[in-house]
Amino acid sequence: MMKRADLLGFLAAHDIDQTTLDHPPVFAVSEGAEIKARLAGAHTKNLFLEDKKGALWLISARDDARVDLKALPALIGAWNGEVMDDLLLLVPLERSLGFDGVGDFFRDDAGRLAHRGGAPAAPLAYMGVQMLAPAIIDAWPEGPQPLFPHWMDLQGRGRLHGVVMDGRWMHVGDPAAQATAQAALAGP
Repeated sequence: MMKRADLLGFLAAHDIDQTTLDHPPVFAVSEGAEIKARLAGAHTKNLFLEDKKGALWLISARDDARVDLKALPALIGAWNGEVMDDLLLLVPLERSLGFDGVGDFFRDDAGRLAHRGGAPAAPLAYMGVQMLAPAIIDAWPEGPQPLFPHWMDLQGRGRLHGVVMDGRWMHVGDPAAQATAQAALAGP
């Protein structure tokens, strides 16, 4: 297993800038609220996975996104770096619970996405989980950056794709949505 010094040495050897914030251990995302408040930019949770072929994948999701781990094989299996630079995990609105938005994207038969733009609604909602090509990550500008202009650029080049998850998505981004999800999980 790699030790902290080994990881920091690897990052330095590969000219990867990093900042480390030491803090007491936390065992749930909710316990890290005070720590996150001191950090600028987007807040994510990250998971390294190894597929059956031995390839390693870094899954990074917004910290408030509930990630269905059973949906990740479909996301990883849909990745094709020859035709895409960004792959978003989506859910049909009718299979979402607690989400009151009008949807985000349309998807063609090849999986290419188009944002709803001026349309009053779109059938698919972005779930806060995406896969990016390493070259996109390497070229990402310093500091916090909005995703929308990035998506629109890739959409224009036909390189923004999406995969639709199986099953149901429970949005838990606010207290009312959390209560709805908890009631659904508790059953009748």
